[in-house]
Amino acid sequence: MSLETFFKQYQKSYSRLDVAGVTSRFTVPFTATHHGDLTCWPDMDELEATTASLLEWYRSQGFVHASHSLESVQLMGNDAASAVVAWTVERSGQPPWHYHTGYHLKRVAGQWKIYGVVQHDTAPETETTAMA
Repeated sequence: MSLETFFKQYQKSYSRLDVAGVTSRFTVPFTATHHGDLTCWPDMDELEATTASLLEWYRSQGFVHASHSLESVQLMGNDAASAVVAWTVERSGQPPWHYHTGYHLKRVAGQWKIYGVVQHDTAPETETTAMA
């Protein structure tokens, strides 16, 4: 599967705020860097709980739909890559969020999985976005 196809599937799960669908594209250990702070999840149970909380917070912020643009990909051999994705999140009755996220990916059992994210920028400073 190409990385574009991978991110299209990821976008579908993200747009549904589907915890299982989003986390099915993760692998552990998993890291996230947001506002310079690094967090690591050594197991999937903790990562799923964090993802569920984050997606519920998005829902509370009027989240309607997410769309993406794969801006860059750096392949590191056949089984590892880094990508930068531009996201737009439409929200009910509010301005959309626009932000960029960097992803570190590797193949696990032949499938692309995200093992790390870096939030390059965020939605308006009063809003918090991470891991999306």
